[in-house]
Amino acid sequence: MVRVFSCHNFVSQQVFSTKSEPLALCSVGNKLLVSTDQCNIEIYDLSHSEKSCQLVHSFHTVALVHQIIHNNKGNYIGALEVKTTRQHTVTFVRIYLNWLTCKPDQPARARIAGQNARWTEASSNMLEVVELPLKDSVSHIASCDKTGNFVVAVARCLKLYYHCTKTLSNSDIAYSDFEPALNIDLSFDILEVAVCGDFLAAVSYDKVRVVKLVWSRKRNISGSEKFDPQPQSLPEFVEDVIDGATTNKQESSMDSDGIQNGNELDVATTASPASPVAYYESLLGEDSLNLEVEDEHYVMWDFKGDEEEDTFIPPCVTQEYLHDDKSDEPIEVLGPVDAVVGNPIHVEWVGKYRSSAPITSCTVLHRCVKFPGDASQQYLHSLKLLPTYKKDSVKDRLSGLCCFVSGFHAGFMYDVFSSDCVLLSTYNYTARTSYVGVTNSLLHAVTINGLETYTIRKMAAALLQLEQPSDQWVIPSPTSDICLIGYQAFYGVRGVSVAEHDIVMLSKALDSPTSKRLDRRHHRPGSTGRVRYSGDCTSWSIYVLRKPAPIQLYSEMLELAARYKFSNPTAHQQIMVEAYLLIKSALYKAEDEGQMNLFSEFVKESCAKLGDHYARDSSPDHVLSVAYYSMSELSLKEVIDRHKDDIASQDLSFTYQGLLHYLNQILFSKTKFGDKISKETGDIVLQIYSKHQPESLSDVILNSQLTEFSHETALTLLNNKNMEIMDESRNYALDCLGKAVIHLELCDPDAAVALVLSLPKDTIVEQCVKYHHLMVDNTQTQLSHLAQLLRRHRPDVVITVLVHLHDNKIIDMNKALDLLDVHTEKLHDNIHVRDYLEALLNSKDRQNVFDKALKLLITIYMNRIKDKDRDQMRSNTKPLPHNHLPRGNGHFVSRYAWLDQLPPFQGSRSLVQQCEFYRTLTRATSPQGYRSSSPQGFIKSVSPHALRPSSPQTIRYSPTRDPSEPCPCCCCNEDLLKLQSLLCWKQTSQETARLVLELLDLDVKGHLSLEVLCQSRLDISIASDLIVNNHADLTMDYANSLLGNNTDNWVALMQILQTKISFEENRFDILASKHSVYMDAFKGVLSVVAELLEPVNLLGILPSSASNEMFLPYIERCFVKHKADQLQKQVFQKVMS
Repeated sequence: MVRVFSCHNFVSQQVFSTKSEPLALCSVGNKLLVSTDQCNIEIYDLSHSEKSCQLVHSFHTVALVHQIIHNNKGNYIGALEVKTTRQHTVTFVRIYLNWLTCKPDQPARARIAGQNARWTEASSNMLEVVELPLKDSVSHIASCDKTGNFVVAVARCLKLYYHCTKTLSNSDIAYSDFEPALNIDLSFDILEVAVCGDFLAAVSYDKVRVVKLVWSRKRNISGSEKFDPQPQSLPEFVEDVIDGATTNKQESSMDSDGIQNGNELDVATTASPASPVAYYESLLGEDSLNLEVEDEHYVMWDFKGDEEEDTFIPPCVTQEYLHDDKSDEPIEVLGPVDAVVGNPIHVEWVGKYRSSAPITSCTVLHRCVKFPGDASQQYLHSLKLLPTYKKDSVKDRLSGLCCFVSGFHAGFMYDVFSSDCVLLSTYNYTARTSYVGVTNSLLHAVTINGLETYTIRKMAAALLQLEQPSDQWVIPSPTSDICLIGYQAFYGVRGVSVAEHDIVMLSKALDSPTSKRLDRRHHRPGSTGRVRYSGDCTSWSIYVLRKPAPIQLYSEMLELAARYKFSNPTAHQQIMVEAYLLIKSALYKAEDEGQMNLFSEFVKESCAKLGDHYARDSSPDHVLSVAYYSMSELSLKEVIDRHKDDIASQDLSFTYQGLLHYLNQILFSKTKFGDKISKETGDIVLQIYSKHQPESLSDVILNSQLTEFSHETALTLLNNKNMEIMDESRNYALDCLGKAVIHLELCDPDAAVALVLSLPKDTIVEQCVKYHHLMVDNTQTQLSHLAQLLRRHRPDVVITVLVHLHDNKIIDMNKALDLLDVHTEKLHDNIHVRDYLEALLNSKDRQNVFDKALKLLITIYMNRIKDKDRDQMRSNTKPLPHNHLPRGNGHFVSRYAWLDQLPPFQGSRSLVQQCEFYRTLTRATSPQGYRSSSPQGFIKSVSPHALRPSSPQTIRYSPTRDPSEPCPCCCCNEDLLKLQSLLCWKQTSQETARLVLELLDLDVKGHLSLEVLCQSRLDISIASDLIVNNHADLTMDYANSLLGNNTDNWVALMQILQTKISFEENRFDILASKHSVYMDAFKGVLSVVAELLEPVNLLGILPSSASNEMFLPYIERCFVKHKADQLQKQVFQKVMS
């Protein structure tokens, strides 16, 4: 698709005529070469100076020149000359040297290409004519500006001549010569040819083919298989060119990406190594270079070939299908491919190079075009190979190559340099086209109505090779639509040439309209190659149109794009992309550092404007705003300033999705953007989010790198948000936290408290865990203002958040304890440290911190248990839930049931009864509340021990109990319950037990239970003795919980009980009132021991003075158990045997 925009206008136009009829045009820098019917070439100045369009030089040619070309590398002129006799027409190809410095009165010096020069001295004042020895008629000529190689189209064959430098015999005088090197036979008659390095292109009436010459070691002739030339290419060789001349070093004549020819000199007069590797051999030594040969027919490419030797064509040289497809069906093959079925290519060395290393070709593009309408009146023309070079300190590197070919009604631009050939653009002209000229960034098509100017995507295709696309660097698509940007009416144009600063057109007027038609349909390969006209020319003119400078055209494009900025964003984007590619092309063509710096600034400007476009865009392409702003090197403030007027205008026609995407990338990046912005800029950022992405406003306030903004503005914007999704949604919760933070900054903690109290715990925890930076201040050593507020009013939230952050490896235990003021004097009063440690110990997944957390928590429990005033400090104005033990799978486990019978408890029911003590506190309420003189409105530390009331207290006791007795309820003994739970864990270590015993005092409530639990880990006999002496009725419960199946422990317990009971007649060591208790305990223990011991062992421990009637049932049970075990073993052994 072609879009139409009018922004290209030529700066000036000059018209002049030649005295003789012009036949062909060619531009060289700021000079114009015109061949005339008087067998001469006239040179005109195009510098737009006083001598503009004036004849500055001329020289004679041998015959009429119907095509003229100039080569920059060799600074020579190639001419296709035609001589017509009565019998036939003969074509010649001649090359003219010293064409600009020769004197008109000096005779020309002529020679045949490939033969030694005969003269004895060289003169730059004498015109040199080198004629190529050709037998057949030539249809077209071309040359490569980088290598100087020359290509001639003869019927179906392309003849490549190698441009080299030779020296005269016995002299150091150098001269240019052209050696026949390659013949490439195609499958169609060639009308036009183009060459660039190793790429050759040719067209017929309806076919175009682009081939690339490559080294070949192994040949694959499968036409369907893709051909990758790079793995088969040999390493590139050094090209040493000094000021366009060769001294004693070799000069490469092929492009670096393909084959490279050494500097072929006459064998007798060479002054430098002749083979392509000779230069490396001279550096490394005679035998240093060893190339691994994989093909048995491999031959090193050497320009020292002997013409007398027999020609050797190895199998790896092109042997394509012999079938020649004669059909004209449309076909398009996008390579590179090894072969195209029905369209064979044959490549062979000729002349001195017949024995050189194998060379073949791959087809990059093959297309057969079917023309609309009368195909017999149409043909392909204006073949161009358009290279893009990257400047290098050694030489320019080919970084992109496009092929253009045109029909009468449409032109086609292909990228032939990438790994896969791609059709970039199709140019649908407004009228029939006969000539097309292409510049570095524009295409000029000559139609029957005038000159049309189009943009091209050559630079976009090359940028894919020159630059690396990324999130921060974008390259416009090379296949996007192109634009018709200019039109100027002209009639009777018969030729066009592209100069450095001008477009030159040749116009001829004919006698009648019917005679103006081209007689090109009668043109065939082998004819003169000249476009013939029916009728006699009566007049002719040459138009010189001055092209606008890149910066001027760029400015006009920007001016036009500004008109479509709001009315047609698509057109605005299209023009801006074209402007970017235009100035980018100029940057890569810049000749000096000053121009490069100038064009670089314009490139940044165009990137900034493209960033502005995508910032307003709502399509999926809006993400490109990040890349273009990055390429423009604008700061965040500069980007915001470019949009603040539109934002302030309250214009909602743009969604600014691209700008929001850019801001998200900058503000939420892990790396700091480093740009210091003002509060005004920060307020604009908040307004952008408030208008176009309100759900992210609180994110920006709380979680982004945006720190400079007005808190009043932020609070107003949050309050004005659409609250349709309030409830308990993420946005509402984050909005509340955001407003709470702002209220704290504005010294209004009452409003902040109301907000945090309105949210459920899980919601706050989710947000604080996700945005964990909200919990600490900038120094990372203290809780933030929001976290301090939560600690005072929602401490459970803070503890849960810190535990989650510990599990996520964000805030470890040591840092969390520091945040909770673990180093205070009365640590046991800091219930937040206690709750945090309990939470850590409540999961087996955190066993790596159990040791340290347990030591600290036990110390806290013991200190709290020792504090006798703590019971009297409890205020129990309403019943509390009796679920004091943490529930989880960690260190806290269920307590042994018999512990409920040990003091201070009085049975299981006493734990769930309401506390028998209560306290009424009378506190003098301060008008400041928890406000302070600090800017945040509260004290720096909010640990619980700092919040204890300092006003007088009145304590009232229940009249039914003694105040000195400890309360048996679970609420008054919460710390004791938790400590017992920790000690009941099966994996409790001896270190833990010793720590508790070290801190344990005799007057501490629960002393007996704690000592029993600790001694059970250290010395079980001591624990058993404590139970028997103090609570013999709990002996069996104790033993079942702690002794397990350990026979020794049960026997020891039984022996302890024996010491308490005397089985001697009428004698007891214990009080008679407790005899039955000890006896019941003894019988219970004996029943277990009878199950564990064998009969002999059991009899050995029974007291001899005891009654047999008492022990007989237990002895019988022991024997039955013993026999049952033996029987079980025998059965098992028989089954296993």
